[in-house]
Amino acid sequence: MKGKNWFDLLNGVMNPMRRIFKKSEPDPSNMDSYEGDYEFSDQSLKCFSEALQKLSWLQSISINMHSFEYVSDEGLKYLGEALQKLRFLRSINLDLTFWQSLSDEGMKIFCESLKRVSSLRSIHLTLARCDNLGGECLNHFGDLLSKLRPLKSFNLLLSQYLPDGGLQTFSKGLLKQKSSLESLRLDFDSCGNMTDVELMNFCKDLQKLSSLQSISLSLSGCDEITDEALESLSECLQRLTSLQSIHLNLACCSKRITHEGLKYLSQIFITLNSLQIVGLDFAYSNKIITNEGLKCLSEGLQNLNSLQSIHLNFSSCNEITDEGLKHLSQGLQNLSSLRFVELHCSNWSMKTTEEGKKEFQKALESVLVKFD
Repeated sequence: MKGKNWFDLLNGVMNPMRRIFKKSEPDPSNMDSYEGDYEFSDQSLKCFSEALQKLSWLQSISINMHSFEYVSDEGLKYLGEALQKLRFLRSINLDLTFWQSLSDEGMKIFCESLKRVSSLRSIHLTLARCDNLGGECLNHFGDLLSKLRPLKSFNLLLSQYLPDGGLQTFSKGLLKQKSSLESLRLDFDSCGNMTDVELMNFCKDLQKLSSLQSISLSLSGCDEITDEALESLSECLQRLTSLQSIHLNLACCSKRITHEGLKYLSQIFITLNSLQIVGLDFAYSNKIITNEGLKCLSEGLQNLNSLQSIHLNFSSCNEITDEGLKHLSQGLQNLSSLRFVELHCSNWSMKTTEEGKKEFQKALESVLVKFD
């Protein structure tokens, strides 16, 4: 760097930032990437943002702003203004969980700033339990996606009600990324107005993301969806033939789902038999995750000849017995590529025994099995 020692410049940026970091400081040995936990107010976030924009070479940034009570839309505006000046920035990861004062208007302004970061290829935003944030934020993200250059990865975690008009604007934005997006994670946990119609309409657009290699979809607590929605989701995912990894979270969703819905999900694994990673979360779904339910899923899983890792959460599904574990092991034991099985089974009843678990592990003797 001409005219100024690199470490002098770094210290000039870091010194004002150190006054506002209360939990950790950046590692000056690797400033291509920037990560940490911080405590902020609007004023300290302004100071942070002014220093951050001087790090013009940054390619990746990850900030945990979990539970910031004293930061408002104004603070997020400062951060957005700084980010749009980082011309090499490729990846952004922000955790705004429990940011109580964040509003739709603040998120709209922030999205406007991100539109100007032309180098972005990966976005990860966590907005869970932001109680002042309404459903309109999804429309702002849809608009953002429609304006950005091709992304490789987009992760959005939130727990708000859907906006008027549902997911239409958001899904149309996703379609703008259909030829480039390789990884997608969407958490719609406890979106109380997620219905069959909303999910089915969304699937019509989702199935067009032909470049997707990895998808994670969480509908935990969306207890109004039925077998009909799962049929649509299954048909949608079966069309995404480039997928290598699938994670579906349907915890606390068994109110209107039956074994018929499990059959639809099982069909995914029959069609996409080249999947390498699978995650299924059915915690608190003891209505459908029974011995018969595990048999149904296993009939699909046994087709996954390239499967390397599977993560299953059946916590509090207390209708499972040793017979159910046997069905599951029979579905997995002949998969020659399988290396790891993680099975969450906390709060199971005494219907499963230690002997049943040992038999499960014995059937998968060449696989690392973890019971949690």
